[in-house]
Amino acid sequence: MDSITQLQLQSILNTAGFAISKRVIDNTRSGIDMYGNPFTPYSKSYKNKRAKAGKRTDVVDLSWSNSVPFRMVSQHNIIHQVNGSYDTVVVFMKNKEKEQIAYYHQISGAGRKRVIRKFFGLSEIDVQDILKVVESKAEELAEATEKTIMKELQKLKTKLNRYTAEGLDFTNRINKV
Repeated sequence: MDSITQLQLQSILNTAGFAISKRVIDNTRSGIDMYGNPFTPYSKSYKNKRAKAGKRTDVVDLSWSNSVPFRMVSQHNIIHQVNGSYDTVVVFMKNKEKEQIAYYHQISGAGRKRVIRKFFGLSEIDVQDILKVVESKAEELAEATEKTIMKELQKLKTKLNRYTAEGLDFTNRINKV
């Protein structure tokens, strides 16, 4: 695979990674799980604790901190990486402490009642929306590549036409023995 193709694939996969991360973050901040449903409400005692601390209680957004870098679900913590063969993008949590909190919400259950709030994933609708974004990026790159190729082809035609007008004498290319 040539370096141009690698860069294009990396760009497409980065687009997918950013779109996936953004959708997970946006859904979670809006109180929506990976299936498109509202999260299970906070328990009464936890809701009171949040209210006393001046935190949001109207939407379950899995966030305690108001500072973006310290939130479990933020662009600073949910990141992606393109693998070396340019065929996969992996979305993961950067911070191990936040990953542990995510484990409680996603897998084992949070709080005394072990409430599961699956946030780290995508609904069918999310997947379709992200595929549209990725397809658009691929089309944009293909169009840009085609324009570049057509420009280079035009340069080559201009050179060949100039040589044709002068004659295609390759004598000056022959090395003396």
